[in-house]
Amino acid sequence: MSSDEPPPRYSSCSLIKYTRGPVSPVANCIVLYRTVSYCVCVCPAVPPTINDVGVSPANISVVVGKSKVLVCPATGVPAPRVTWFKDDVEVVPGDPWNVRVLSNGRRLEISGAQVDHAGQYRWLAKNVAGRVDRQYTLHVLG
Repeated sequence: MSSDEPPPRYSSCSLIKYTRGPVSPVANCIVLYRTVSYCVCVCPAVPPTINDVGVSPANISVVVGKSKVLVCPATGVPAPRVTWFKDDVEVVPGDPWNVRVLSNGRRLEISGAQVDHAGQYRWLAKNVAGRVDRQYTLHVLG
């Protein structure tokens, strides 16, 4: 590759390392190493952000025995790792109290709500560039 030739972009790289940076990763990757079969790129990482369209409200109510889904979509590069907490304890998929984490963490489904489901829920998304979280209060009525 000559020095006058622009480097291959994000889509041509199969092995990508993300670094902190404020610019778009699609247009600003730097090729570190390239062979015929692959290249290694360094791309600026983008911190997670919450897409406010479709996000559940901060205060949520559900009737005992009914189901409720909490939604909090996020984007970032690389894709953020998402974790849910209830009263500061991590929600583990498969917990015996009928709670499931869906859509790569963007949705928390509570089936057959009971009084024990009431409390403070927190959604946390993080990647190498940063973190973002959102708080919810769930009220169980009945």
